Amino acid sequence: MDIPAIIYEPGKPPLITRIPLDQLHSPKALVLRDFRYTRYNEYPTLVLKTEPPAIEVEPLGLPGQKKTTRLAQVARR
Repeated sequence: MDIPAIIYEPGKPPLITRIPLDQLHSPKALVLRDFRYTRYNEYPTLVLKTEPPAIEVEPLGLPGQKKTTRLAQVARR
């Protein structure tokens, strides 16, 4: 499965594309499944069958990036 994304890379124009979920990393090891997540992501995607909004990403390894966790290993609560 893939999702829409906008890739921001220094010195280059933003690139609108789709990225497979297994290639994503997160700076967070835990994501809370709160009202904002349910209302703006889960409900429209699962119930209304609409595409999620594009996420903003940057390539791994840029200077100053925080440690990341593979998306598949991020815990949801």
